[in-house]
Amino acid sequence: MRVSPAKAVIPDLVTLDEQVIVEGNAAGPTASFLKFIDASPVGARIDHFTEDMTASGNGQLDLKLVLPLRRLRDSKVSGTYRFDDNRLLLDPDLPPLQDVRGRLEFSADNMSAKGVTATLFSLPLKLDLKTQNDGSVLADVSGEASAIQLRKQFAYAGLKSLAGSTHWSGTVKARKKSAELRISSDLVGISSSLPEPFNKSARESMPLLFERKPADVRLFGKRPRDHSNREIMELSLGRDLHAQLVYRQDAGPSVFERGLLSIGDVAARLPDQGMTVAVYRPRINADLWHTLLSDSSEKPAAAKAARAAPAPDEITLNRIDLRTAELQVLGRIFHDVKLGATRPAGTWAADINSREVAAKLEWTDGDSPKLSGRISRFALPESAAASAVASDALKALPNLDLTLDHLALNGHDYGELHLAAENKGNDWNASFSVRNDDGTLEGQGRWRLAAPPAAAASDTQADFKLRTRNIEHFLNRIGYPDVVKRGNADLNGHLKWKGAPYEFDRASLNGQLALDAHDGQFNKLEPGVGRLLGILSLQSIPRRITLDFRDIFSEGFAFDSLKGQVAVNNGVLSTQDIEIRGPAAKVQMAGSADLNNETQDIKVRVQPTLSESAAVGALFVNPAVGATAWVFNKLFGSPLDKVFAYDFAVTGSWSDPKVDKVGAQPGAAANRDAGK
Repeated sequence: MRVSPAKAVIPDLVTLDEQVIVEGNAAGPTASFLKFIDASPVGARIDHFTEDMTASGNGQLDLKLVLPLRRLRDSKVSGTYRFDDNRLLLDPDLPPLQDVRGRLEFSADNMSAKGVTATLFSLPLKLDLKTQNDGSVLADVSGEASAIQLRKQFAYAGLKSLAGSTHWSGTVKARKKSAELRISSDLVGISSSLPEPFNKSARESMPLLFERKPADVRLFGKRPRDHSNREIMELSLGRDLHAQLVYRQDAGPSVFERGLLSIGDVAARLPDQGMTVAVYRPRINADLWHTLLSDSSEKPAAAKAARAAPAPDEITLNRIDLRTAELQVLGRIFHDVKLGATRPAGTWAADINSREVAAKLEWTDGDSPKLSGRISRFALPESAAASAVASDALKALPNLDLTLDHLALNGHDYGELHLAAENKGNDWNASFSVRNDDGTLEGQGRWRLAAPPAAAASDTQADFKLRTRNIEHFLNRIGYPDVVKRGNADLNGHLKWKGAPYEFDRASLNGQLALDAHDGQFNKLEPGVGRLLGILSLQSIPRRITLDFRDIFSEGFAFDSLKGQVAVNNGVLSTQDIEIRGPAAKVQMAGSADLNNETQDIKVRVQPTLSESAAVGALFVNPAVGATAWVFNKLFGSPLDKVFAYDFAVTGSWSDPKVDKVGAQPGAAANRDAGK
């Protein structure tokens, strides 16, 4: 350090107790002054606490030495050190103090400072410092914390829910190259819109306490040999959040060993290793917490600073215990949830039990994480709200290999589901099969997110094959009872729509369908029952025209075969070739049905089956004529049926359709009159 001016004086050469008095000023780096403190008697008194401290910036030293030449052990030292715009790092695990300004006074035995100002994470603080009788250095600190400034320093989304500012105070006790820290605040002045139990107004008090101290040996049960180098951090917020982190302090940065985070009325103990999270709350909104706890992509100013605790990615989470009466996930409410998960060897094993879901699952970490297991009960509840994390959920979805014993949706049991899926980039590709006593559904699907810069939307497409051995039982199973009797069917299709697989969007539905059904009968339906299936029953025809088709449609139209191709364009189904053949009539249908508005515009041709019955009846009266009529009918395509064919337009809503006769073949008028 540069010394100027300086002087040494011997006031009296005659006395037998000669003294040398040295006074001077020195200017130089604060780092050099810290070395001076460490080499002085003060350094030994405070167990060389300043040895590992680092500083940048300069200061001014005023020093006075009183040296009795015959009694140097009684020498006296006094001085002050003034510093301005310094940077000081007290401990490798504590953040640095910036813009440090103040005055430090010291003697051979102690040092003290009052009214030192600094900034921590760009937030102002004040500091008073003094040595204690036991050789420790005690600092009283206080300051103001504002939500705006915290958001500038930390990229945690949850900070966006805070507003205002609050006063805080604390102490730092340094001894033997370790620092005990205690910070507290009542958070009055801070308002929070976080979910319960962390929401509050600015006037409300919510005590916050953070402590870092040597670990109590009682935490270890049997006293370990190296317990002395372990410290514990404790955090409490209000009455509902408590956290403990134990870490080992070696020569380098501290190393996390074990910890416990509890939220709610939890009776949990600190684990032997790793991190345990226990949450007991009446209601938990996982969707909202997922959003709040997601880190921003911005790099905060504090990211490069030393930290007071191990970063989250250095903490090994080994156990989760969650209990709640209501859990909201992806916009759906699950009730009476108990979730226990452990990770003994890198793979999570979870046991989930609720009213809607009972499952044993395994989660494998890695570059391609995978969720597998068996779900013995699964009843997807109705959506409580639009999911705020649906788009992000696709990016985070793992590979899947799941078996559901009973897939239940809207109160209906669809049977056993097996789902295998692979997540590649923005695509989630899956194969699925649903099996029950009445049929099987098999297919492949893809869920894709829109690529930037498009909005965070997604689309779904699926190719499937549905085979049912009993249409009646299958429709009863999925919620359409008493629509069809007997029958079997194959339905093949390719469909795509905007949104997630579980968010079936009619307005954006596109694709193709092919239906091939046999040996069934449409039941007599009440208006509006069966909805779309009611179109095929043609029950509305005898109610709307004078021709009496009551014996064909009103009491249930039986069919030998039902075939057709359907195109889907933005929720509108259109066809040109649906054909229904039955003992009483052949029906041809062409037109469209709007899924969004539940309306229809369909042309229907009904050909009563007269030729076969006429030919058979003639066999009994005149076998030769009957045989000739039968051969004539086969050779010329049932001309008698065509003579009595009718064309109708079916329009309006599905529940109350309008039927108009749009044309008839020659001879129809006579038949109509006969019908009357």
